[in-house]
Amino acid sequence: MKKLRWDILGYIVLLILAGTLLYHMCRTTNQAMMAFVVDTEFVGEYTLGDSEWKPLEENTRLSSFDGDFVLRGRFSEPNPMYVSFHLNHIGVVISVNGEEVFESGRASDEIPEMICGSYWSGWLYEEAKPEDVIEIRLHNPHNYGNAGAYEEFLNSLHLGGGIALENHLKAQSTPYWIVGSVMLVAAVAILGMALGYFVQRLPYASLLWSMGLLTLFMGGYILMDTIDIEFHSELFVFNTYVRQFCIMFAIMELIIGIRKILTGKGRKIAGIIIAVLGVSNGAALIFSFTNKIDFYDTSGYLAIVQGIASLILLWLCIQEYRQRKKENRVMLISNMILLLTVWLELVNARMNLWTSGIVVKTIFSLSFVFHLFRTIKIVTTNHKDAGRVRELSDELKNSRVVLAMSQIRTHFIFNILTAISGMCEYDPKKADEVLIRFSRYLRNNIDIMQEEGLETFSKSMEHLEDYIVLEQLRFDNRLHFVKQVEVTNFKLPPLILQPIVENSIKHGLFPKAEGGTITLQTQVRDDNIEIIIMDDGVGYDVNEMKKEESVGLDNVRFRLKYMVKGRMNIESSPGNGTKVTIIIPHKEAAL
Repeated sequence: MKKLRWDILGYIVLLILAGTLLYHMCRTTNQAMMAFVVDTEFVGEYTLGDSEWKPLEENTRLSSFDGDFVLRGRFSEPNPMYVSFHLNHIGVVISVNGEEVFESGRASDEIPEMICGSYWSGWLYEEAKPEDVIEIRLHNPHNYGNAGAYEEFLNSLHLGGGIALENHLKAQSTPYWIVGSVMLVAAVAILGMALGYFVQRLPYASLLWSMGLLTLFMGGYILMDTIDIEFHSELFVFNTYVRQFCIMFAIMELIIGIRKILTGKGRKIAGIIIAVLGVSNGAALIFSFTNKIDFYDTSGYLAIVQGIASLILLWLCIQEYRQRKKENRVMLISNMILLLTVWLELVNARMNLWTSGIVVKTIFSLSFVFHLFRTIKIVTTNHKDAGRVRELSDELKNSRVVLAMSQIRTHFIFNILTAISGMCEYDPKKADEVLIRFSRYLRNNIDIMQEEGLETFSKSMEHLEDYIVLEQLRFDNRLHFVKQVEVTNFKLPPLILQPIVENSIKHGLFPKAEGGTITLQTQVRDDNIEIIIMDDGVGYDVNEMKKEESVGLDNVRFRLKYMVKGRMNIESSPGNGTKVTIIIPHKEAAL
């Protein structure tokens, strides 16, 4: 069993910290009973920060980062009523004729002070008089994330009972409830399929897992960010922080998914970004336990990290896009759009250019629909492939036996035995050495017929070198072998190297009177392990190779594809030698 990777362990730690902090916040909050009351609008003047008093107009633009917002005047209805309003991480103090009559939310910057969160609150205006002067002071204790909170307060003033308010808000929230619910159901289905794919070792399992988690977190964010969530769950502290955690983990999962489709240095840089983001999120969760800083107050620092990460990843995706073929660019384009959306929402959280979250919800919902159809296509394709799993298993077993038997050729055995017999007279020691190699060569071929799975590169090289020593007897020192090995700690299907070398000897070096050299190289490139086998022989036309002579190489291709998701490229032409490149994904070949 493979060791648990550090990135997975870090991800699990973050989830545990988030869950623990959520439980802690819900246990320690002093949330009171909610009051759902009537509709109205405020008529009068306002001051923002230290500015002068100005008439309050319908198109007044406000930012909660410009200081306290103070309203002075009256409600349009002077009769006794309930006034309900939505507080988005801000505090409110209401005074009538200079006397404070109501306070809710965070009214100062101290931690903790009152209640902080996103929720509906209300004030019972029992003894309303036409001449009353009402003053409402709104205070934002945060430095990021709720720039439009003051405007949201003004737009949320309502008259009526709780049921009336709930029905009024339902029309706005129903589309989000539908989209969020569909995404959660789809996420569970996708994650279930991903687990099945992991068990069956089918392709796209990792992609489906990332897509399922991203869909799960975004679906949770959309549901918990609906304007009437308090009517379904009165635990607004729970609602608020689940929303925060969902968007935090959605961004992380987006970046993790992007890393999986990047290659080379881009993947390494993305890995570093994930580590930095994971540490930042972990630190924010841990510091929140101290009550010295509220988790919501850390969102400004997290936004800086997430914004920089989004821009770097956007640049990496653009670079990757330029290197990819047209048919492999769809995921990159989709991820670039999502990254740009995340960055714009992070900027908007500070500048209040549009309703917070509307862009990311829209783009993620459209992206979900696109990828849902893409997932259906993947599942359909893999369902057909799953039907062939047993068939392919039998074919792989048969191909292994056929290939092993093909290496034990009668004339080859007779030639080696004859050469050993001759050496016994003039070089018994050499004959004994060759006989040991020949015995080991035959035993390995027989063992391969019975064994399944991969073998180490070192074992493959031992078998190949035994074969080359035996062939050198026939070539009378005209066959030379050179190793330029940079990496050895990987696995590959058995009997992959010998058929390629045999092909080089037969078609490249044997027709050449002076013989030649076969060179074997290994290297790591773009998260792949490459094995390069070259010869300086006469070369040949790959397209004109006889069918019976290409069976062995086709067998190699087949086993590379279905055992390690690898591939083989052959470059050869008359007079220019032959170069064979085997490419195996590092994650498939890692020990």
